[in-house]
Amino acid sequence: TYGDTLWAATSGGIVRWRWEDEQRVKYTRCGSENGLVGSHFEHIIVDSHGRPWAGGQGVGLSYLDGIHWCSVDQETWFSRDIRCLAADNAGLVWVGTDNGLMQMHLINGRPHWQPFDLSKAHLPSQEIRALAVGAKGELWLGTLWGLFHYAPNEQTWTQYKRGDGLPDNVISSLYLDDDNHLWIGTVQGLCVFNNGRLTCAPEITGMVQSIAVDAVTGAPWVVANGKIWRQMDSEWRSLSPLPPLDEQSTGRVIASDAYGRVWAGFDTGLVQYAPFPRVLDASKDTDPPNGSVNAIAVDRQNRVWAGTMTGLWVYEHNEWRRCKPHCELDCQIEGVTHIAISPQGEIRVGSWIAGDNGGLRILKGPAETFANPVSVDALTFDGDGRLWLASGETLWAFEGYKGQEVVTFPNSAGLVQSLLVDDQGIVWCGSTTGLYSYTNATWDMLLAEEEVNALAQDASGRIWVGTSQGLWFIEEGVLHSFEHTSEFPSLEILALAAAPDGAVWVGTTRGLLRIQEEDVKVWRTEDSGLDNVPIYALALTPEELWIGTAQGISQFRLNHEMEG
Repeated sequence: TYGDTLWAATSGGIVRWRWEDEQRVKYTRCGSENGLVGSHFEHIIVDSHGRPWAGGQGVGLSYLDGIHWCSVDQETWFSRDIRCLAADNAGLVWVGTDNGLMQMHLINGRPHWQPFDLSKAHLPSQEIRALAVGAKGELWLGTLWGLFHYAPNEQTWTQYKRGDGLPDNVISSLYLDDDNHLWIGTVQGLCVFNNGRLTCAPEITGMVQSIAVDAVTGAPWVVANGKIWRQMDSEWRSLSPLPPLDEQSTGRVIASDAYGRVWAGFDTGLVQYAPFPRVLDASKDTDPPNGSVNAIAVDRQNRVWAGTMTGLWVYEHNEWRRCKPHCELDCQIEGVTHIAISPQGEIRVGSWIAGDNGGLRILKGPAETFANPVSVDALTFDGDGRLWLASGETLWAFEGYKGQEVVTFPNSAGLVQSLLVDDQGIVWCGSTTGLYSYTNATWDMLLAEEEVNALAQDASGRIWVGTSQGLWFIEEGVLHSFEHTSEFPSLEILALAAAPDGAVWVGTTRGLLRIQEEDVKVWRTEDSGLDNVPIYALALTPEELWIGTAQGISQFRLNHEMEG
């Protein structure tokens, strides 16, 4: 918490509740489409400047720079698995991982970190499960082998174990209150450390997942074994979830602020218990597209358009919104597989479904569509603003609302899946059987017996061809096979996007690549925080790469690669 803002780490991203007054609360959700690495977060803290930091296993560390979420480059870190976070009064952020402890601070808006020397602590393992930092810089580390205390003035370490009064050696949570009492959660109960003495709470048994203390009343709150507990008049009492939350809802975390507000996060929602009880609803109106994202495009206003099997979405003003049909139409477009934007900013949406619920749509505004019922297998604009469309065996061209059949595809072409009109006016068609070009009313085959899934033209004029068996490019009319190194996560290329700086982004069934001259950089789900694969669609704004996957949409911020 910070001021009138509550932050929560969830399995679907970072959620923010901001109080406009005691009754009105604004809800915002941030996910990978907002610059976060992945969407599954387990820990979040707010530093002394009000800046939130979020982390989790496999997703590393991210922070909000005031506008955008930025991921910290951790290529030389001990581990991407963040176990716990803490912030001190000096502005430092402490990061506990499964292989060590880090200190993080910002210099001129850039994150700088250094490992904290734990050699004198003589830890049996470097895995840090819980953290607490005192006002004078003292450290408390929760581990699998007990509690470790660091006194900075003496630079000494002290270990506390079950024999010293802890309910168990495995520490699961820590909380240091304003009176410098340390509340210690273990897998077998709760205790408090005060003036060198450990006192256990016999009512609290099992794993203690989270601890907080009401700053106004001084009452401690605990989540233990999925239940919410509060100490009242020296007795611990269990509290139930509030309706409409299910009675069987599992408690996950507890939090408090300086105003006496106390919240509990359940697997089914968020409850405020103090100073008065209520459930905080999360609006679904601005949730991002879910399911398989088949198409992404960016318009001249840098709005991002995304197509899924359930409809069309637009991202503007940092929010996603599902597009509605024009009031004269009773049908919602479904099965969106293609989105194309002309040099003049006109937006066309294509669906493989023919008829009222699919076909070709011409957008007149973010919420208005008109339909042409022809099914769409591929879609692109040329440099003159003419729309080219593949439908079945036919190549169409549209001038405004009017379309005409230009030519039928060669009999050997199979199903055309991608279209590109290059800066010379040549129409390139990628199909299930190969690559074809159409110019001067003549068809030519350049690549046979390979399924072509994606086409792009880079800043130097090269045509890139993504197939099910690898990557090709055409330079000065000659087809070349791109050398596939061991760095390639997969040879099955599904999406391509060319950047103004000459880079080509490549989406595969198992990861993402950036090719720039001889340099190839790779992101995989298992080692980079890339949310999901396979990657079906890619689109670029001046600052972001948008990634459509089988499980939703992600965002990679191009200008926020962090340095250590």
